[in-house]
Amino acid sequence: MRRGQFAMAPMALYYGAIGRFAALEAGITSPAYVVFEAIGSVNPVFLAHLLRSPRMVARYSQLSRGGNKHGKRKVTDFSDLSSLSVALPPRAEQAGIAQLLEHLEVQSDATEELIRKLEIQKQGVMRRMLVGGDRPERELKDLPDRWVFGRVAEGIARIPTDWQLVRLTTVARLESGHTPSRRRPEYWDGDIPWLSMSDSFRMADLTVLESTQSVTELGIANSSARLLPKDTVIMVRTGGSRGACSRLGRPMATSQDYVGYVCGPQLEPRYLEQVFRSLGREWMRVSDGSTSLRSIFMPTFKKMQVLLPSIEEQRRIADVGEAFDLRIAAERAHLDALRELKRGLADALLSGRLRLPPHVIAALVEGAPDVRE
Repeated sequence: MRRGQFAMAPMALYYGAIGRFAALEAGITSPAYVVFEAIGSVNPVFLAHLLRSPRMVARYSQLSRGGNKHGKRKVTDFSDLSSLSVALPPRAEQAGIAQLLEHLEVQSDATEELIRKLEIQKQGVMRRMLVGGDRPERELKDLPDRWVFGRVAEGIARIPTDWQLVRLTTVARLESGHTPSRRRPEYWDGDIPWLSMSDSFRMADLTVLESTQSVTELGIANSSARLLPKDTVIMVRTGGSRGACSRLGRPMATSQDYVGYVCGPQLEPRYLEQVFRSLGREWMRVSDGSTSLRSIFMPTFKKMQVLLPSIEEQRRIADVGEAFDLRIAAERAHLDALRELKRGLADALLSGRLRLPPHVIAALVEGAPDVRE
């Protein structure tokens, strides 16, 4: 398979298994694929975007035959694919569309790579700060007790002399959520925000201010649910999102899928949030159950240990972690905007609903300068 050629998977084309080979060197495919190439007046990059557009994928599904009882492994012959009729703009306009969409794709890839590097950098910086503080040269002491659960890094034997290793429940109150009875409509749609698993995506933010559902004071009073105060550090403890954490930006209640810590005067909530966000491997290590239904049970949270610097140093460490989180969140928002822009432009340009201006097309004629910007 040469650079610029295409491959399709006949048994998976109905969900979009088709693409252009962009590697510099030749490659090999298994017999499960059909290899083809663009001919005639079509721009190969334009064709690549066209073939993977939602409109075309919907047409592939109509061409597919057979399949098992679950509706999978349907087959689409290449002869059926190649019989489709498509509307093509002039070749110069194809080049302009391809160039624009490729530019947005490059920008998206670059932003994705930046996010990855920021996450790696944050991980390294926070691991150092969460076991050694914000001053590189300081007097250390041997770890006073066995660190059973809550380690942000392996092999930690020494900590700053003014730090303590404490059980988290000695400096924060552990809380679990609950679901009021669904059979009692008077318990629901009240003024108290109630976080459920459908709100787990909100854990990406430093603070949570909204929820999909709400409960009434009557619902709280007649269940084990608790109204947790602002700045409670909460974490998802069940399912695929377990370990994701945030901080309440207002008083809220949660389902039993969450655990919460109400911090005392010795513990800065923003610091605890950063500790939890650095414990990804630790949360996975203590999960029980099948892959998708794994949970972290309450006895585990009661054993949680944390390193406790002074409250002032906790705040400085939290400032650094939050600076990373805010930058990463901004880049993710930028990436989402780029992807949405590309989806919208691709749909409009590839369908002909939007045409490139004549002066842009003219500038893309062979030998003209690049006008991607």
